[in-house]
Amino acid sequence: RRGEYVAALESHRRRFPGDDTAAEATLLLARLHERRLQYTDALREYLRVPIGHDRGFEAAAGAARMYELVLDRLRELEQPADEWERAARSSLTAYVERFPPLLHPLDRWQAKVAMSLARLLLVTAPVDYDTADAMLERVTATWEAIQEDETSASRRTTWAAVAREAAQLRVVALAGRGQVDAARQLIEGRAGSDPRVVLDVLDGLTGALEQADDQLVGQLGRLQLAVAEPLAAQRDRLDADVRRRLDSCLLEALFATGRTKQAVETAERLLAESPRDDDLRYAVAVRLGECGRRECLAVALPVWRVLERAEQPGTDPWFEARYHVVLGLLRTGDTKTAKQLFAITRTLHPSLGGETWRDRFLALQPEFGP
Repeated sequence: RRGEYVAALESHRRRFPGDDTAAEATLLLARLHERRLQYTDALREYLRVPIGHDRGFEAAAGAARMYELVLDRLRELEQPADEWERAARSSLTAYVERFPPLLHPLDRWQAKVAMSLARLLLVTAPVDYDTADAMLERVTATWEAIQEDETSASRRTTWAAVAREAAQLRVVALAGRGQVDAARQLIEGRAGSDPRVVLDVLDGLTGALEQADDQLVGQLGRLQLAVAEPLAAQRDRLDADVRRRLDSCLLEALFATGRTKQAVETAERLLAESPRDDDLRYAVAVRLGECGRRECLAVALPVWRVLERAEQPGTDPWFEARYHVVLGLLRTGDTKTAKQLFAITRTLHPSLGGETWRDRFLALQPEFGP
């Protein structure tokens, strides 16, 4: 039936190439490919819908979505993404150039395109904080206009998530432009008296830290601390979920600003307060490992041991935990135990986890000594 559906749509496009319904057929094909996770095929069809069509910006938002999914997959596979990044920036910029004049509000599809372009400009070379901020300011201005319109309750609901994400991205753009005070005012202006709103924005900063350069990491870390520390002062009055999110944000901010001792203390408190939370243990262990310093790895090592015991030997999560145990032993000075554990692992599991973990294990060998 799917084959017949595709054939009917393609036949319609051939028979009525100049009719608006041909673009409708193309949009339906793009959606089908997207549902089947065929992102490059979906992207090709979304890009074929003329921007002047009534649903042109809906298709543009689909193309933006596909570009992001393709780029995420390439990064996950550690494959070159430069060509795709350039194509995405070029295509989305062309769409933005067809936006209505500056004083006119955007519709939700245009807002999604603007945010996708802003995300690209914030994390791909050459980074362009100014243009990203301009894109996000238009989204924010539209949200403010919607809030003032008393007749648009349903529209406000639709736009709430869009506005939250735009605020997160704009904080990063402002910080990148060196306007840290303006970024902080934006967070505080959105927060009101609800700490969850503050944490929503801080969570966005945590994601930005992963792709930021060294200078921006410091700025974002200081911004996180400046906003999170007042919340931490009322920590005992917050409910458990909010406290945990706050502590996770503080942990990232402390690492980003080089306050390793305080970060390790925060990590230890998180682990002590939630001793049975495997997801938390894993997240904290990974973050301590990224720190790389001896004091961080000393705290992470017993956590990886617990995670290792919880997994089935020979599975990918088990190899991950075993690798970090061996690495932690090496970095904390217990070379003898690390060497013995590596030898046992290699004897029982000659593949050393296959292509995912083998090279990492073997890279440790020179450190074992004779």
